[in-house]
Amino acid sequence: MNISIIPNFLLKSILKITPMGLFYSLRKNIMRSEKNAKKILSLGMVDFLVKRGEKRALYVFKDTAKRVPAYQNFLREKDFSVSDIETVKSIKETPISDKASYIRPNEENPASLCLDGDMSPAKMIETSSGYSGKHTYWLRDLKEVLREERQIPVLLSIFYEIGENEAFAINGFALSSWVTGIQVGNAARRKTATINIGLNPPEIAQTIVDFYKKYSIKTTTGGFKKALIMSYPPTIKKVLDILDGLNFDSWGNLETIFVSGGDGFPEAYREYVKKKTGGTLFSVYGSADTGIQVGIEAPDLFNLRRYLDKNPDLCRQIFGKDHPPMLFYYDPTHVYIEAEESETGIKELILTPLYKRRLPLVRYNLHDEGGVFYNPKEELIKLINNPEITLKYSLPIVYVYGRSDGSIAVFSAYIYPQQIHATIMRNISKEFCQHFHISSEYSENQKPRLAVDICVLTMPSSEQIDSLKSDILNSNKDLSIILSEGLADPPKITIYYKEDWPWETARGPGRKERYLGAKRK
Repeated sequence: MNISIIPNFLLKSILKITPMGLFYSLRKNIMRSEKNAKKILSLGMVDFLVKRGEKRALYVFKDTAKRVPAYQNFLREKDFSVSDIETVKSIKETPISDKASYIRPNEENPASLCLDGDMSPAKMIETSSGYSGKHTYWLRDLKEVLREERQIPVLLSIFYEIGENEAFAINGFALSSWVTGIQVGNAARRKTATINIGLNPPEIAQTIVDFYKKYSIKTTTGGFKKALIMSYPPTIKKVLDILDGLNFDSWGNLETIFVSGGDGFPEAYREYVKKKTGGTLFSVYGSADTGIQVGIEAPDLFNLRRYLDKNPDLCRQIFGKDHPPMLFYYDPTHVYIEAEESETGIKELILTPLYKRRLPLVRYNLHDEGGVFYNPKEELIKLINNPEITLKYSLPIVYVYGRSDGSIAVFSAYIYPQQIHATIMRNISKEFCQHFHISSEYSENQKPRLAVDICVLTMPSSEQIDSLKSDILNSNKDLSIILSEGLADPPKITIYYKEDWPWETARGPGRKERYLGAKRK
């Protein structure tokens, strides 16, 4: 069905009266087509789409409550009866689940987590471990896997203008059972010529050398115009360091787009990549639990985040912090997202995937700190009140600071890895390896202080280190204030060469880099 030829006023009316079941049947075809998806994004119907998603979430809840044995037990434990299920009017009336309260207690009987208590129709099994280090297995139906793989290329086309048969992609995500790599490779091949290398920085670097020199349209007739280089932020940094060692200077032969995921990064890192390569770096937001395609950055969000990064007072007014979160557009008819305040007072993201899944999740707490702007042009852009800051797309925005426990306290000041990462990139980006670690300790004066350990390729100068210390204080007003009041001692920065690095780093594709709380070797 080609809806792109229907006038906007007529299409809006048709969508509003389309029954929920038929709407979701149409949606499958709409989101496979770049023209159709662009049409929906141009309608300015973000409130309608969010409301449709909320109604669909209620349907998912009722269907899961009827068909998933583990969820039935979960509801009984939360004092939800059959009559409660039938009479509930809003998804917000239902209990919140998470890995600890719902997945872990049922790991001895994994079929109970699946639709109709049956895991056998699953066609893909992925694993996650994240910060816990313990594997969780996620069973997928073929249709749910294909749904994400088909939608990702459409979004890439819309946001980054990647046409058919003009780009090649290097998949540098892990290609094991861990979530991301396999699906990313399968999604990319629908739009690009894809080489699946996996988590191997030297091979990624060598492939870049070969393709930029031999396969570019600037070097051979019929070559590629664009390149997608896809991996985790620390891996991209390591690849760039290797290319420096190879004296690589052919970035201009291809338009480069770096696609990252699995970890946030500061704007200083995006600027570093752009200055180094001339390329664009963007991130996607997802998880093993809820699917790899939850949110995606777009160029207009870069400008918004850059502006917030340069205006910490405004950032604090909006988010309560001096530094901006990662910002992602998301499709509210694909996943319904809420933000609820936890017992610790931190807003955490609650997700309900809206498509049919072998292992459905309802109001699932990822314990990611963040929030939602359901109508960002009204809720965010008007607050910023700067005519140069605009949004191109009619979609809600989910913002993410990372795991809700991903900060440390020095007296009453909270320090986030992203803040420290930004100061490192601003001051010693050339010397920096991909590892750093932060902790709170007591000094010889028995005062709290921030300890920052940094892994380097070459030793920075004393002037650079002094500049780094100053930047850390300038980027965190709370820390600066408690220092000025004598409540804490200045940060301690320790520089290590790679061979002397004392902290365990991410080993294996199922482990995330730990910027705090890592074990000593």
